[in-house]
Amino acid sequence: MAEERPPRPLRTLILAAVCLALVAAAGVTVGARVLWAVGADLTAGPALGAAWAVAVLATVIAPIWLAARLLKGAGPEVHRPTVTLGSFALLNAVWLLLTVVATPSTTRAALEAHPSWAFPAAAPPSLEQAVLLGARSIPRTVDPVVEEPEPVEIVEEIVSAEPEPPAEPPPPWNAKDVFAWRADTVVVIHTQSPLNEDGLMADLAKRLGMETLEGTGSGFIVDPSGLIVTNHHVVHGAARARVDLRDGRRFDTVEVLATDPSRDLALIRVQAEGLPVAPLAEAGAGVVGEESFAIGSPLGLEYSLTQGIVSAERKMGGADFLQVQTTIAPGSSGGPLFNDHGQVIGVNTATASPGLNLSVRVAHVHDLLAAERKAQALEPFAAGVEVVALQIEGAELNPTTVDGLEDAARMIGTQINGCLEARPEGDRLVIELGPMSTLFSKPQIEPEPEGSKCLREGLSLLSMPLRMMLSEEAPSERIVLRATFAGMKAHSEDDTRPPQDRQLELALGFGTPPDPAETTEEASAEAAEGSSEQANP
Repeated sequence: MAEERPPRPLRTLILAAVCLALVAAAGVTVGARVLWAVGADLTAGPALGAAWAVAVLATVIAPIWLAARLLKGAGPEVHRPTVTLGSFALLNAVWLLLTVVATPSTTRAALEAHPSWAFPAAAPPSLEQAVLLGARSIPRTVDPVVEEPEPVEIVEEIVSAEPEPPAEPPPPWNAKDVFAWRADTVVVIHTQSPLNEDGLMADLAKRLGMETLEGTGSGFIVDPSGLIVTNHHVVHGAARARVDLRDGRRFDTVEVLATDPSRDLALIRVQAEGLPVAPLAEAGAGVVGEESFAIGSPLGLEYSLTQGIVSAERKMGGADFLQVQTTIAPGSSGGPLFNDHGQVIGVNTATASPGLNLSVRVAHVHDLLAAERKAQALEPFAAGVEVVALQIEGAELNPTTVDGLEDAARMIGTQINGCLEARPEGDRLVIELGPMSTLFSKPQIEPEPEGSKCLREGLSLLSMPLRMMLSEEAPSERIVLRATFAGMKAHSEDDTRPPQDRQLELALGFGTPPDPAETTEEASAEAAEGSSEQANP
């Protein structure tokens, strides 16, 4: 017997409920991202108005436009409410994918900073708590890598400056002492986790060329042989991991030795010798009013130092925490919390709101080190697509916008890498996305590559946030982003180049492209001028 389906009115009602939830989630997320992007901490005024305008445009007006396009010329057999609700569900799912999956660290920080932006004066506590709970469920991810010094140079400086390591200064230490003597014990952990095989979000991510989710966190060395303590949520679900040291060394092979999910702790290991160690304080260390220092990688900004005090001692879910004023941001999870003796008194874990942060007490770290160990080797870390050069022609942008464009360019490079089925001629692509004022347009790709359909679908989605990012700062009629990507995949067994040598040059244009005839004339004139200079030195 065929399975009975709910009557159409009931299905429509269920779809409407799903759409309403997606619109609310996407609207809150988009508005928070707008306030975060402009650096606003306001409850009213132009910034709040801009957040409302962008949220309504993205989550309501754009789906209405899409539904109108789909219903144009549709026959009577088409159920118009289903098409309309489906348009709302699809586009709002896309906005959530672009914000939560593509740039999770920034989205999480934005939601934590502005959980009740939509109704600043009358937001019910339950709404703010629901937004904060959703923000904390967003995983950490990799943000732009900060250039690190060459390890050989640092070793040479240490050897030439002092054959014997100097003695540590007596306590109490100030912030400068903590960083000078403990920063080398902190590590940066990069992870790669497989995408969920099922669901709309996974399908959209694959259309964007994404095969894995990348995350970043912190940790600290507790044994010279390579034992490292971090948070459980930093490595949970990861298929691959890499550990970076401050001196430039990288370890692409990582083992998970023990985990304690109830206290959000994990013990991992890399194969090394003679590493600097962060000393652990006694189990009861950490009292209210004590000065505390955190070192981590908030939002990918590696080796950032923050200072504060222990605000309270908390017990949550059977685990002991220190509530600290010391700032902790996504990317700092798993990093150490030091006292003024340079001892670890906690493992930085979570941020409930600005100025309210939690650190797992060091007593649980002692328990973790004494627990039974069972090694689980993760796969070697696979380097992804990297942006090695980026230029913007036709606009002068502020540094934060350029930084955001680097993230967007890396997403486009990843999408190109996942879609292309063959190496493009000359390792070059030119893509025209149409006028800046047009929300949707069909990308023009030259030369036409194998896999262009997949590439166009992804670019159609990725071009919308790019237009929103550039429209206010770059009103120019013609803007071109020129990017060089490294780490592109090999399309044949004969391509034996290392990943850093497999590069692709991309010219991504907004606006009306130049007339080919004029471009040819200019090139001919330049060539003739060059020939004349060579003939008459």
